[in-house]
Amino acid sequence: MVQAMRSRPDVIYAEPNYIRHKLTVPNDPRYPEQWALHNTAQDGGLAGNDIKAEQAWDKTTGSRNIVVGVVDEGIDISHPDLKDNIWTNPAEIPNNGVDDDGDAGRSAALRSVAESNSASTKLFNEAFVLMQYFGYLQRNPNDPPDTDYSGYNFWLAKLNQFNGDYIAAEMVKAFISSTEYRQRFGPS
Repeated sequence: MVQAMRSRPDVIYAEPNYIRHKLTVPNDPRYPEQWALHNTAQDGGLAGNDIKAEQAWDKTTGSRNIVVGVVDEGIDISHPDLKDNIWTNPAEIPNNGVDDDGDAGRSAALRSVAESNSASTKLFNEAFVLMQYFGYLQRNPNDPPDTDYSGYNFWLAKLNQFNGDYIAAEMVKAFISSTEYRQRFGPS
């Protein structure tokens, strides 16, 4: 059909009408509640104000060649979504009490950093403020109007004043009631 249309002298341009279908969505029964992944205005949210996860999943759902490290003692390694995807070091024999791959020094150093309360609080505070920019304002902290990280530094200092207690610091409330947020996304 397209070729026939292209051959007509009164047609300037013709291409197929591609039909697209969603390829991948999670089978998680609580997925519809996760507005950050796909916002359909559930719970009074703003439709489309999400991270566009479904569009990303249509391109890829990951690769076993990519390893992501997460330092989190609260992970449930038996969770159905994770249990077959947890990476283990093939050079280590589990629970044999021996450093099979000779990385004890590096492991001890990383563990001491991961278990350090001061490092943990500092990194949490930095990550939390960064996520407020990515999540609520959907921009980098050095994008206009804050081209010098001044806004990020302000919020980080505020969170540090409250020792990382973002509830007491009213961080989320401050971001969603900010002038920038309301101008870009409507009233909160």
